[in-house]
Amino acid sequence: MAVFLLNSSVLTTFGRYHYTGPLTVPEVKNKLSHGFVSAIGHENTAKFLTQLTGISIPYQRIAIEMAIGDQAVVFDLKTRLPQEDMMSLQLENVSFQFGLLVREDDGE
Repeated sequence: MAVFLLNSSVLTTFGRYHYTGPLTVPEVKNKLSHGFVSAIGHENTAKFLTQLTGISIPYQRIAIEMAIGDQAVVFDLKTRLPQEDMMSLQLENVSFQFGLLVREDDGE
């Protein structure tokens, strides 16, 4: 079972998923403490999450595909930021939440 860290909730393949939350920062830290794959596609977001969690969060613009049983901690901005704000992201001034996305089965 893999654990991913995403900066948006995405369904990577067909199947049945369960999305719960919000998660607290301590819950996020616990979930990531056993190893994870970062798919955080914005460098400033990775830096912010590193500061927030105390865990080194790599910036990686990668595509993932969740297998059955995989989990993803999802960092979710509650508002859509203009593109120019993404380049100088001041996330401490933005409302956000975390969720947990689990791929349960292939939906058949």
